[in-house]
Amino acid sequence: MNNNLHNKINVIKKYESSSFVIKKSLNNNQIKKLIYVYKILPIEINNKRQKIIKKKWSTKYYKNLQNIILKKIKNKIGSFKLDNPETKEGFKSFGMFQESYRPVNLHVDTGFNLKKILFKQILIPLSSNGETIIFKNRFYGCSTTFSIDPKELKAKGYNKRSSEHLKIFKTRKYKKFKRPRN
Repeated sequence: MNNNLHNKINVIKKYESSSFVIKKSLNNNQIKKLIYVYKILPIEINNKRQKIIKKKWSTKYYKNLQNIILKKIKNKIGSFKLDNPETKEGFKSFGMFQESYRPVNLHVDTGFNLKKILFKQILIPLSSNGETIIFKNRFYGCSTTFSIDPKELKAKGYNKRSSEHLKIFKTRKYKKFKRPRN
């Protein structure tokens, strides 16, 4: 098997499904608490080149709020295990807050351990500003940032850098996406 692909692709594919939105899962008070947690957490990454701030939420803090969120997610998707990177201090993290001031490059957050089974990614927006676009295509390698820019391909970061996505687009036909109007 290719060393750049997850070892358990067949099991991963068994759990794949379309993306879905769960509206009003958290109440206003819970969202205010999440925003408070974000404000008090130390900055882990301040990527000035991409204009992104990242903060990891240690499992040691605000356990009650974490348990509320875990219970709500479990009610929607069933049993699961979190697979989040550790904090700078080496603590297990519940998740990561990310604040972006411009679009993030095309990437996949598939983890770095190719022996683990990927399942779902969970995004909880803390503001009504901004958008997240989730593509239908699948990628079974480790966390990767895709680009055709030679500078970006040489950039250092957590993710592998690649232009492998170009192969996918050469062989598929895509419908033009029309953004719905509110």
